Amino acid sequence: MDMKEQKKQDQEIFEKRMKESERRPGMEIRRRHRRRVNVWLVIGVIVLILLLLLWLTWADLLGDTDVGNFIEVAH
Repeated sequence: MDMKEQKKQDQEIFEKRMKESERRPGMEIRRRHRRRVNVWLVIGVIVLILLLLLWLTWADLLGDTDVGNFIEVAH
């Protein structure tokens, strides 16, 4: 497939999607927004899990894994 055929095919796909989005206003935007939110949610969850593992590893290395005792000593 040469470049002209590829460009024509891409243009046809674009026009088809534009016609579909005209029939359902906002659907394409909502889908993209939802996908973007899901990506950030997954990234946030992964960061929180890594922080939890780091915290637990550090506590284990220090020998301070009794959280209830730590809270009583602090107050």
